[in-house]
Amino acid sequence: MNHLKISPIVEIVLKIHRIKLLVEQMILKESLGGWAGGFVFAPDGKYIPLGGMMMYHGETLRLIPKLWNIAVKEFGGEDQVDREASAGSDDLYNFMYKHGMVRGGKTPPWLAFDSRKVSSKSLMGVLQIAKESNIKFMDVEDVHNRNYYRHMSVDEFIEKFL
Repeated sequence: MNHLKISPIVEIVLKIHRIKLLVEQMILKESLGGWAGGFVFAPDGKYIPLGGMMMYHGETLRLIPKLWNIAVKEFGGEDQVDREASAGSDDLYNFMYKHGMVRGGKTPPWLAFDSRKVSSKSLMGVLQIAKESNIKFMDVEDVHNRNYYRHMSVDEFIEKFL
């Protein structure tokens, strides 16, 4: 059997191309839903970081069986909920807010929740993350009032929501 010999220059080009593809895939994953530093707080205050197999905020519903079952009924099946989650559907996110969930991310710091539905336990968890990450300001969206607070300080957040 004859083996094809590759010149050192071709080997280098192939290695560079392979590295380029890996970097492009990492960037694509990050921009399409890797959500570095992303998280969700469940209605009971359970903290769910996004990472590993979990790519999107909506997929966290699988970890909360009661809400998952409600979502499956409301959206017409598991496949549809998965499609809504993969698309970053506003309908699915509004469902999450309606049930007291908090969506957020650390880089840059942001939060979204419904102030009428969210538990103080979840908001205290958000403050813990802010403290651990040394976050001074957050962009906060209160979907109940459709209010958006740009660069809200942690003290302002406490005064407004706790």
